[in-house]
Amino acid sequence: MKLRDIATISTGYSFRSRIKNDPQGNTFVIQMGDVDTLHGVLYDQLTKIKFKSKNSRYSLLDGDIIMVSKGNNLNAYPVKEIHGNTIAVNSFMVIRMERSDYQPEYVSWYLNSPKVQHYIHQVAAGTGTPNLSKQLLGDIDIPFVEPKKQILIGRIDELKRREGIIQSELQNKREYLIENTLQIAFGQMRKHEKPF
Repeated sequence: MKLRDIATISTGYSFRSRIKNDPQGNTFVIQMGDVDTLHGVLYDQLTKIKFKSKNSRYSLLDGDIIMVSKGNNLNAYPVKEIHGNTIAVNSFMVIRMERSDYQPEYVSWYLNSPKVQHYIHQVAAGTGTPNLSKQLLGDIDIPFVEPKKQILIGRIDELKRREGIIQSELQNKREYLIENTLQIAFGQMRKHEKPF
């Protein structure tokens, strides 16, 4: 089924001025720098603001999906662990599932699959920076599989990301260890240098 037939699709909130952090604010804001392909939404670094809009349609719910709509990385991220009112900026499309037989983690995985990403970039690119429209997103066919299998796919995808995080951390530690060893060796070499 097409995505528009199983979910509502809207854009994030359009701010007219620069977003400034306010510790006394009542709303968290997800911006482009707050998402990561391995970690998903980086909830611990969200900016807090005083949000005066009475339009609750911008408030995200657990189970929503946010998808980057501009740029070269048009990735989808399932929204989880919402603590307090949270909104996304208009650089994201907000997908809210309307049918319980489609799991957000599965839909997010499918939207991020190489096949769909290739299609999106081909159609959205045009002559400049890729720009994902509601029409294009809504036209994407989401294959139906049994909910149990959807849950399994979502869990495997999450495990894949966790593995990527561990590999990245190991690589950073390895590089630190090698660089530290080189610095120690360099320091010892300097001690034995003869003065001119």
